[in-house]
Formats: sequence, structure tokens, C-alpha cells
Amino acid sequence: MQSKVRILAVVATLVFSLSVDAGAGTISMAWDPVELATGYRAYYGTVSGQYENFVDVGNATVAVISGLDDCRTYFVSVKAYNSHGESSLYSTEITGWSRPVIDSQATVALQGNQLVLDVQGANFDGLAEIVVDTSALPFGAEGAPLVTVDSIVVIACDRIQALVTVEPSAMGFQATPLGLLPIGLHLQNPDGVFNTGSIQLDVQFNPVRADLNRRYQRTVDRVDGDDLASLARAWASRLGEEAFEFDCDMDGDTDVDGDDLALLATVFGKCRSGSTWSVEACL
Repeated sequence: MQSKVRILAVVATLVFSLSVDAGAGTISMAWDPVELATGYRAYYGTVSGQYENFVDVGNATVAVISGLDDCRTYFVSVKAYNSHGESSLYSTEITGWSRPVIDSQATVALQGNQLVLDVQGANFDGLAEIVVDTSALPFGAEGAPLVTVDSIVVIACDRIQALVTVEPSAMGFQATPLGLLPIGLHLQNPDGVFNTGSIQLDVQFNPVRADLNRRYQRTVDRVDGDDLASLARAWASRLGEEAFEFDCDMDGDTDVDGDDLALLATVFGKCRSGSTWSVEACL
């Protein structure tokens, strides 16, 4: 008696990743092996039960279907085969979008600013669960985070938006260190497929921090000798020492040194008009 393919044992599921090739425009899937089968074909299409294409994966029980359109629902099913032919029945149908992808990018943020951060990518479901990894972001001397990420939502299938606050928002508080800071993202769509990515927050010096002496009205929004004298009083001090002042530690490294002097020099002799610092604004 000749053996026939039995397809009833095929149970297909969407999975996170099966190979290094599983990226944008892909659906990864796996299924249980079928006794006597020598190969499998994964059928897929954009209408339930109507499969326009298939991928023959041989005797593997995993498949990565690639070249799919973003933000579009696909329906996938599997058939087993052997030397006697292909099974007449499909496996249970699975459905979902192709794998979400988070584009790597760098966003500029000034110390003390709040900004709306746009994250680009593909296949973001409006009901996706998004987890923000802030473990690599800096904390202040008192244990409070210097960078916070709030109100993160999916705006469109290719865009996530988040509210990012870079401390300090007032004088007298520790500055966020300058440079690139990673913000990790983990996004999982309702179909269970997920992906991770990261954004680089490029923290840059805020010139307003060089306005150290604001004791009198004439010294506000002006960087001059009064501010240089304030820096001199805290010169060469470190966090925890009596002379140390957070305002004078403009680069946020907990030392008042030549790096802070260099930052002050970029604004020295200038005044603020709106968001711009210039020599002309002092006239």
C-alpha cells in the first residue's frame, strides 16, 4: 500500500526570527513535521484562502517569506508533499503583517529641552505594544533620570512618536552629558511578531547654560566677564566638593574643567534674542 501525505498534523505559527535574512518585508513561520512528508510549500496571498504565491522550503519546517509589501495583511498556509504528490488540504491558516522594522536614526536634542521624537520604520500596528529601554540613559547624582521618554504611540504604520525630555529644565540642576545616548525600543504587533531597534539621541550643549550669572537684570541673557568669574569660583572642582556647582559643569561630566571653559567660550561676548545668541543682540 502506497503512503500518502497526511497534512492534518501541520500546525503553522508566526515566529520572531528564523534566520539573519528575516528583516523588512518578511514573514517568518514554523510548523510541526508531518510523518512521511519529504517537503513543504508555504502558500501566501492577500485574501484569506486565496494564495497567489508559494515558497518551496524542501524538508525544512521553517520558512521566511520575503518581498512582501509593508503595512498589508497576508494569509499563509502550508502543504506537505512526498514522492506521491502534494496533500489536498492546507494547514490551518495564519495571518499577519510582515515583520516590523525600526529604522536606526540620530535625533539632535539640546540640554534642557523637550522634544517630540519621530521614529520611522514599517509595519507598526496601531495596537502594538511598545516597550522603551532606558537602561543606557544617564541618571543624575540624586538617582533621578536625566532623560525621560513618555507618551509613546503609533501615529501611522511607518511612524512612532514619543515625548522626550532632556534635563535640566532649570538652573541649579545636573546637566545631561553631551554625546550620543541610545534609546532602545521593543515593538510587538497583536499577531505576536516583534522586533527591536534603537535610536541615538544626540545631546548637544545648550548655550543658555553658559549664562551662569543671572543675579542682576543686566546679566541675564548675556555671557560676559560675570559668567567667567562664576566659572572661576568653581574651577577644578568635582561633584561632592564644596566649590562644585552643577551650573558650572556645563558638559555634565561632574567636573568643572577646560571642557566647560571651552563651551562658555563659544558663547562669550554674546547675548540672547529669542533662541539665537549673537554679538549683535548685545548692542
